[in-house]
Amino acid sequence: MEISKEKLRYTLKNIRRLSGGGGDGTCYYNPKIDKVIKIFHCFDEPFLYDYPSKEEVLKFNSIELTYFIFPIDVITVNGHVVGYIADYIKAKNLYKTNPLDINLLEFMTGILNMYKDIIKISNEGIVIYDLIYNLMQNKNEIYAIDTDDYFFSDKDDILKRNVNTFNESIMIFLVDNYFDEFVQSNKKLLEMYKGKDINLVDFITLFYKLLSENIGKDIITLNDAKSLVNKKYYEPNFIRSIKR
Repeated sequence: MEISKEKLRYTLKNIRRLSGGGGDGTCYYNPKIDKVIKIFHCFDEPFLYDYPSKEEVLKFNSIELTYFIFPIDVITVNGHVVGYIADYIKAKNLYKTNPLDINLLEFMTGILNMYKDIIKISNEGIVIYDLIYNLMQNKNEIYAIDTDDYFFSDKDDILKRNVNTFNESIMIFLVDNYFDEFVQSNKKLLEMYKGKDINLVDFITLFYKLLSENIGKDIITLNDAKSLVNKKYYEPNFIRSIKR
């Protein structure tokens, strides 16, 4: 989509800025088209940042996925790519989400659906990058956004790498600075949390089972197990925008 610099500035001034966007740009929500617009830093600082090519930005858009949100069109000013358009997802970023609000059974559905897309992109040779702060959640759906920094690779271990990246992100979200002490109290749970090549489904299944046993009933959300939350404060590995 070609647009004048003046019109783009006017549009950005009158739409909602979103958190995120990474180190290479800023994201906005345009309600008129119900899409996300990401504007690269090269729009305002062309002498400091290179303009990407259309092919580079849209390199993944021929792949049909449900839960990985790739750019669908570029935004150009005077023929230069200064941003892109992507679908808007009605969900909350995990770093803005209280893990105590999570229903683990619903969450598991989202995880299993994400695995299907992870297999697809891995088969295409795509490597997931910068995931942990770009995961969105809405009940039983999980999405990955801000995917323009993903890249192609011809290495043999792409699926394993992508699955581990996703698994580690989810486990840190659930545990970090909330259930560290509980996880450390069980050798098997701790081994799974700290280990490599984690089986996330097995971890969550055991996590749910042990929490429920300690509470004396099957928990629905992690808030049902809030009495097991850390008694001390730990320096977080996952920076959240909420207070515990």
